[in-house]
Amino acid sequence: MKHFFVCIAIACIWGCNSKTEATIAYDLVISNINLIDGTGKPMREGISIGIKDGKIVALDSVLSGDGTKHINGTGKFLIPGLFDCQTHTADYNRDFPRFMHYGVTSIFVTGGSLCTDEYYAEMRKQGEQDSIPAPRIFHTSQHFSMEGRHPSKTYASPNWQDGESIFFLKDTVQIEELVERVSKNPIVGIKLTIEDGPAPPFVERIPQEFVNKTVQEAAKHNLEVFAHVSDNMELEMAINAGVQNLVHYTGVNIDPSNERHLELLQKFKKQDPS
Repeated sequence: MKHFFVCIAIACIWGCNSKTEATIAYDLVISNINLIDGTGKPMREGISIGIKDGKIVALDSVLSGDGTKHINGTGKFLIPGLFDCQTHTADYNRDFPRFMHYGVTSIFVTGGSLCTDEYYAEMRKQGEQDSIPAPRIFHTSQHFSMEGRHPSKTYASPNWQDGESIFFLKDTVQIEELVERVSKNPIVGIKLTIEDGPAPPFVERIPQEFVNKTVQEAAKHNLEVFAHVSDNMELEMAINAGVQNLVHYTGVNIDPSNERHLELLQKFKKQDPS
């Protein structure tokens, strides 16, 4: 397997001095690499990287040191580790080495039909070891949705199990209980599916009061909400409820000459969204 990129998933000090003291004994030197540092600066050719205690501490044209491990980076490129900010995997043993091969050293898993508490725990464990190539794992809760709605109806599968890989909301009291439950896991936030589906045939949207309650309960546990929206109506539902993150945006159509649209986006901006 040829590796065209060398990805450093460690703390980096890109602003170090170009000249370093000869007394430094580096743990690793990568020499003659093409450096793309992620700051927007042009690529630098023929750079040597000195790594010590898990940090890039030196950049120079030539670096050396007694007992230092060397990697010849000729013809290769060094970049900061990439982050896939929304992904799903049905086979992480197959997919994780592929992510690493293409330079993705961290991933954000936003639910899925297999994503039970146990499946999430297995993925986290894989991401924490260093014997098998695997990215760092971040993830939401399971989908908060309703029976017969998106995604369980849109992408029908026997793997969708209420209470395990998806939560079919029936009332707002249940939302309080479910948020309390999932908050005990190392999740980034709550995955909420507002949308009626990405394409016809559409299903019913989740009611506004369910969106409002999910955001309110998440805030009690210092959690944010990651919502699916697929049109302007759902965008407005999410923003009015205080949703901070949109993981789907396809189908939203903002008219820059429409004052109502602009007011809506200004309201969203105040919520520190992503």
